Amino acid sequence: NYDVSGLCNGTNPIYVIFVRTNSNGGSNSNWSVGGNLGNTPSTPRYLQITFNGNSGCSGSTAPVKSYVAAGNWASNSNGNFVYWSNNTPTYGNNGCSVLGIETFGDTTAVACSSFTWYGQTYTSSTTATYVTTNALGYDSTVTLHLTINQPSSSDTIATACDSLQWHGTTYTSSTNAAVYTTVNAAGCDSTVRLNLNISYGTFNLIDSSSCGPITWQGVNYPNSGTYILSYTNSNGCFSADTLRLDIQTKPALGPDQLESICFGDSINLTALVPSGSGTDAWQLNQAPITAPAQADETGTYQLIRTNSAGCTDTVKIVLTVLPEIRANAGLDGISAQNTPYQLNGSGNGVPSWNQSIYLNYANIFNPLATINQSTTFILTVTNSEGCVDVDSVKIEAMKGPDVYIPSAFTPNGDGKNDIIKPFCVGISKLEYFRIYNRLGNCVYETNMIGSGWNGTIKGKKQDPQNFIIILKAFTQEGKTIFKKQNLLLLQ
Repeated sequence: NYDVSGLCNGTNPIYVIFVRTNSNGGSNSNWSVGGNLGNTPSTPRYLQITFNGNSGCSGSTAPVKSYVAAGNWASNSNGNFVYWSNNTPTYGNNGCSVLGIETFGDTTAVACSSFTWYGQTYTSSTTATYVTTNALGYDSTVTLHLTINQPSSSDTIATACDSLQWHGTTYTSSTNAAVYTTVNAAGCDSTVRLNLNISYGTFNLIDSSSCGPITWQGVNYPNSGTYILSYTNSNGCFSADTLRLDIQTKPALGPDQLESICFGDSINLTALVPSGSGTDAWQLNQAPITAPAQADETGTYQLIRTNSAGCTDTVKIVLTVLPEIRANAGLDGISAQNTPYQLNGSGNGVPSWNQSIYLNYANIFNPLATINQSTTFILTVTNSEGCVDVDSVKIEAMKGPDVYIPSAFTPNGDGKNDIIKPFCVGISKLEYFRIYNRLGNCVYETNMIGSGWNGTIKGKKQDPQNFIIILKAFTQEGKTIFKKQNLLLLQ
């Protein structure tokens, strides 16, 4: 299988075929005149080619093809060698002759994806032949040994934060259209497609205004300022939140307070809290009030002050109105001059009398008073919180001991002289005090000093008329006093 057409570039090359009986050379006697190739079918014969051309190309080859006679290998009677010219055997004994011969050749090719050879396109590795006519008009068979290599392709999956640089190009957004082509190990294109997912960091700006310290992301911030918190977000990217904090000053009203006032008093709550700008709103037990300067009711008072920044502060004042203090100096009375007189005061506190020079004790409720002229005594009662109440009693100083009885009275309900009663001076006991009408019937009787008649009989007012009073009493020294006199009832 040898294509001699490619051995020399000259035109009209001459191919000379030597036929010999050995394969490793030898003398020309093997093929010169007198040589006997014989026609034994089993004897191998070898072709050796020499060639030359007008381009000066010449040479000789070793045997290139083996022929075995198949019974049609002819020889002449002279025993000379045989040669062929135009596929026709010719006999001669004088050297070599030009032979027309079928030629053969091999072509080896390597290609990517496809290869076109003599008008035929191949897309896979194969062995193919092509037959044409050589320069001498004989078949020339070429065998193609073809290797087809294939291009390769692959995907690169990538994730990145913000940007990715890939084969010299920077990508800032997700894409699946980026392609990079190089040469694979087989020498064909190797195409890589980038499947890129770009994630981004999270950057938040938070503006906050507060009336006091705040807690942000678990941290307490007491002052105005700009604070940055860095972290990795859910995409795995660097992130940062920025807090711009403005702390406003809020009103300062101080701590809550407990206050108490005496019964009947009031308190100015506004004086208990610091003054300041803003709007004040007062409440009592969560209900608005308008007069905090005259608070006189038990309860929880609350002040809410709001300044121009909208910040507030609250203070509570729990106010207790203490129980009422009651001082009772007793009933007015009449005392004999320079004779001890029992005052009958009472109250829920510590007593104190004025005019202490006339009293045996000034700090008890029931002292003895000794006077020589009419005197008004004032009783002051004070509790442990300093609350006070006062009452007064007037004691008339009269000569005595004796009993004084008015001669007339006016029971008309005007609060003056509505009761007729005896005024006992230095009297220790009233035996009886009786009033009779003109028919002799007793219309009123008592033995209690200080008690008297209001001018009614069985609840009925009496017309103006005369009555008789009879009285019996005993002085402090045991002396008996008896009196009888007229009484005039007036309207």
